Amino acid sequence: PEFESFGVGSPVLVNGNIGYLIGPGTRNYIAKPNMMTISPFSGMKPEFMGAFKTSYGLEPICSLALPIPILNENVFNNLVKSDKDVKLNILSLVGREKVGEITYGDVWDNNFRMKFNAEVCKRCEKCDVIDKCPTNAFIIKGGIISGIDRSRCFNCGNCTHLCPEAFELDLKRIKFEGSEIPVVLRQSDRHGAIQLAKQLKSMILSGDFPLKKSTSSLKFAEAVK
Repeated sequence: PEFESFGVGSPVLVNGNIGYLIGPGTRNYIAKPNMMTISPFSGMKPEFMGAFKTSYGLEPICSLALPIPILNENVFNNLVKSDKDVKLNILSLVGREKVGEITYGDVWDNNFRMKFNAEVCKRCEKCDVIDKCPTNAFIIKGGIISGIDRSRCFNCGNCTHLCPEAFELDLKRIKFEGSEIPVVLRQSDRHGAIQLAKQLKSMILSGDFPLKKSTSSLKFAEAVK
């Protein structure tokens, strides 16, 4: 999180294809850093990219995996943290102001992949799950869901609330101001992230991924303009 191990010129997997960090992102801010990358589009894998439908339109999905060299004790200590050691802010929908704080351990607990049981599907005349899936991630036969298209599924959990009988994914509940609030949607696909990390590891071990030093450090804006 302190960007000690990589910077401009560091190799990175961009949607499954080799690319490079070229600098901070266009909306970068030191408290919420993001990065700009470059990679040949033709070699990217569709299961790691795409679009996520929202009420405001489409949001692009881009998946990155970076090797983190352990150069010192500080880098090591940052890497060995468990989910319960990583802070997660609770934001207000209005203005996106911080109203509380939990940890990744409160929402993640090996609950990464959506499960579907076709045998208990009610075969509704109008299927809300099909209509409201943010990534169109279903295999449909005769207007009925027959399976999940894993190359599209973002494991967001939306379908578990629309059809809890056929879909299963524990999104957890968080405690806030004396109440338990259910998580109803995720825009982070941890299962997909793990698959990309496994690909990166395999490429490093086989010598197919370049390991090299960055040419300069990443310099993030100190304040929002």
